[in-house]
Amino acid sequence: MTVDVLSAERASSELPAWYPTWARSLAEQYFSGTASVFVLYGNTYDLVPLVDPNEDGAADYGSVPDFLAEQMFGRWDLVLLCQTIDHLLDVRGTLESMRRMTADDGHAFVDVLDLLIAARKQGSVEGAAKIDHPYYLTHDTAVAAFALTGFEPVAERLSADGHWGFVLAPAEPREPDWEELGRGAAAMIEELRVA
Repeated sequence: MTVDVLSAERASSELPAWYPTWARSLAEQYFSGTASVFVLYGNTYDLVPLVDPNEDGAADYGSVPDFLAEQMFGRWDLVLLCQTIDHLLDVRGTLESMRRMTADDGHAFVDVLDLLIAARKQGSVEGAAKIDHPYYLTHDTAVAAFALTGFEPVAERLSADGHWGFVLAPAEPREPDWEELGRGAAAMIEELRVA
């Protein structure tokens, strides 16, 4: 079996001309073998073209992770989101992007700081709240978010600090049991109100 590995020069000449400058530089470094780990910084939610824009500048646009998955690297065997989900403004959109990046036989890992556990430890929701956490999840709401975005937990573990770690496998997106989630939320509110 012969594997055709692109050299940096071939990568540069074979990449579509419409690729953003940063993407061309990243590809040249990756295919030259000089680096295999990259840190992208800035607003990774900026929109970039996913196809060659036509004469009018019209194109399909997506996020940087979508561009990387669809145009540069394909999908990955393992996609990690570690101690990050609580800091995001678009939890569902991020999980949907992760699902698109995860190979059909791959896995993803996401950990979630459970609001109920944190509130129990701190004695109140106010004590558990952090300014840099715009959203809070619990075990059950995390599992619901995974279901909505096409993931199924295959393993989970609760750490001593109240983080649930989930190993996820790709699945068909599905609606969670909204009535059960409602009952769980009502029970949590009642418990925290009493505390």
